[in-house]
Amino acid sequence: MAQKNDSLRQLVDAGPAQLIRSLADELNVGYFGWGKRMALMTFGKNYSVGVQTIDDQHKVLFDIINSLYEGMMTGQARSLTGPLLKKLADYTRNHFTAEEALMAAAKYPQLSAHKIKHRDLVKQVEDYIARYDRGETTLNIQLLNFLRDWLTNHIQREDKQYSPCMIEHGIR
Repeated sequence: MAQKNDSLRQLVDAGPAQLIRSLADELNVGYFGWGKRMALMTFGKNYSVGVQTIDDQHKVLFDIINSLYEGMMTGQARSLTGPLLKKLADYTRNHFTAEEALMAAAKYPQLSAHKIKHRDLVKQVEDYIARYDRGETTLNIQLLNFLRDWLTNHIQREDKQYSPCMIEHGIR
């Protein structure tokens, strides 16, 4: 108990910004100011698939989506959207390739079906980018909600299904 009190005392002594940062990190929520970015979504244990490489890649996808959100919220959407959407598409393709290689190494029986879902998701993002490039759409909350829901649902519904297979084959 004394150790917890000492830790709390150190946080309080560090000042309100550090206290808020620590509490937000502990609660796994985003917050404004004090050097922390605005977050539409935060990676937490509920998104972990139990394979560190893939979890790390998922965190990068979260960061890209959060950068789009932050750009929209701070009035920088016009200058950031095009490059960030392209980065999202490129990184997603690379992530899917790496993920599929790990699934193949684990002899995941649903690999073919998972690859189809990956191709569909990439196509959706690429279609949006094409519409954005043609000036037919802008960065808006509907797109951000789509990206958030896409990533959340894919990780929690699809990716978590391969976790036991990968772990069983020693892929962590």
